[in-house]
Amino acid sequence: MRINFLAFQNNMEAEYNGHDVDLRKLKMDKARRFFNILTGSVITIWFLFNISYYTITCSYPFKTDEDWSAYAADVTSWVTVGMFTILSIIFFITGVRMIHALQTHFPKFIAEFKSLMWLTVILITIPLTFRAMFDCIKKVDAINAYLSSGSLKNGIYNFVFFLLTTYLPILF
Repeated sequence: MRINFLAFQNNMEAEYNGHDVDLRKLKMDKARRFFNILTGSVITIWFLFNISYYTITCSYPFKTDEDWSAYAADVTSWVTVGMFTILSIIFFITGVRMIHALQTHFPKFIAEFKSLMWLTVILITIPLTFRAMFDCIKKVDAINAYLSSGSLKNGIYNFVFFLLTTYLPILF
């Protein structure tokens, strides 16, 4: 059974025509429909990625175990970068939309707590962005070789990584 989203949208708009419907409710329904379609698309893409990844790794077209291990580590590290990037974007957009909604409906509350709410949104978003950036930096061969060349360099990298991606969110 094929779902025709345009026909669904036209049917929904036809229901609203001729009725006294609050414009805010109509916008909210459209936004909800958009996010439902977006969520379904993301889940479908994630499912297809997992199926293709497991098909390749389980069919074992690799000559040695090291080749398989390198492939699996490469793919999962890029997945980690992608997931943390997506999470940081989602948290930032959600926080901004929440602040905007509160500003519209509760102006006295926002007047008192606006700076604290912005700080919270930023402190939620920054560690996720740092994690994505650190994982992406680790993919560059020259940087990875530099960090692996000495235990002090690797220790400093791990300390900064822990401080900015794990400890910073716990602190605040």
